[in-house]
Amino acid sequence: MIRSLLSSALILSLSTPLAHSAEQEAASLSTQEAATTLESLWKKYAEDYKSSADYKAFGELPPALPAKPDKNFKLVAKGIKTGEHTMPFVVLNKTPEEGKKSPLYICLHGGGQFGKAEGPHAWPVNTREWQTQISLAAGRYPKHGVFFVPRMADDRLGRWYHDLNVDVFDRMIKHAILEWNVDPNKVYLLGISEGGYGTDKLLPYMADRFAAGNSMAAGSLVKIGSHTTAENLRDTPMRTDIGGNDTMFNRVGLAKELHQVLDKFEQANPGHYVHKINIHEGKGHGGWDYGLGPVWLAQHSRDPQPSKLVWVTSPAQKLTRPMFYWLGLSGDNIPKVCRIEAHADKAKNIINIKADVIDKENDKLTPLTGVTLNVFLNDKLINLDQAFTVNINGTKVHEGKAPRLDKHLSETIKMTGDPTQAYPVILKFEL
Repeated sequence: MIRSLLSSALILSLSTPLAHSAEQEAASLSTQEAATTLESLWKKYAEDYKSSADYKAFGELPPALPAKPDKNFKLVAKGIKTGEHTMPFVVLNKTPEEGKKSPLYICLHGGGQFGKAEGPHAWPVNTREWQTQISLAAGRYPKHGVFFVPRMADDRLGRWYHDLNVDVFDRMIKHAILEWNVDPNKVYLLGISEGGYGTDKLLPYMADRFAAGNSMAAGSLVKIGSHTTAENLRDTPMRTDIGGNDTMFNRVGLAKELHQVLDKFEQANPGHYVHKINIHEGKGHGGWDYGLGPVWLAQHSRDPQPSKLVWVTSPAQKLTRPMFYWLGLSGDNIPKVCRIEAHADKAKNIINIKADVIDKENDKLTPLTGVTLNVFLNDKLINLDQAFTVNINGTKVHEGKAPRLDKHLSETIKMTGDPTQAYPVILKFEL
């Protein structure tokens, strides 16, 4: 049984259109009013943010890198708290194209985990690889943009896919949109070696945040039975650069397997699983021009509200993301691995959602239950001036209109920190 909640009012009847209170109807915004309200709420959010700890920690955008080497120019390393850890980072500012917001590149270094390190930042391998990534960002990567180059928060943990890193990246992207004049639809993820593995895992996990990603000198594919998190890369282009002789840990083999999977997805969904694998023949674990991938990234922009999406939650992370594009999950007992497929058909004003749990042992899908499925809507996805239908797992759970409310815009602005992912309608369905 699926129960629908709209603005905390439990709707018991699913056979009739959802009823809205007189208060909600009175507060309902028109399309133009929603746009004006969003602008006003975004300004308030930006003002309030200036009193936050993150505003001070991430700081202002540093001066642009000089066009020619300047011995007096110095990069400043900072640190940001994430739980009990501190992540060092450097921000490089390359002069933006005139009249445009800047793209943002998150650049993950190689190295990895060393459990015997004497402290969180004591392993020289990670420090050296971080310095290498800074040098590449300054010299080989695109000439326009903001480059965020973090250092692992704890060498004893290693691995970029840990939740503590995801926490920083989410917060930093919000800051960059507000304070660094970054285009929220041109945020890219890239990495080399261990950073490439991080890209392989985090790009699908956070696909709604990124315009594209580039994994270098790495290869991995997160499988859950016959399913994979690579399905999340619908409308998020993925590139891999790998040496033809990079056989340790089967890197080149796994990279090929990932792109074979993406080939199948692209054949079934032409134009929606854009990907490229560039095998550098004769090369091992690196040694090619690392600037090739980032240039490819810059060609792509994010669609913040794709009409179709697939969301396979990742077993690599402890926490399921509360929101993925225009869907969300909440509750105390969210299963570890879910697969949700959704399509908003604006021409018919119908939303169809299939929400399942992946049974790894038996490799089958069973309907998702015991959680709340949140659906975030705006006028790009659905004509909110007309009645619309929502079906979940073949059951009609909503039929009728839903009011655009300023409180929903405010709530989603705070969730995403992104004005292009703010929604005036939130529907909640208990599965």
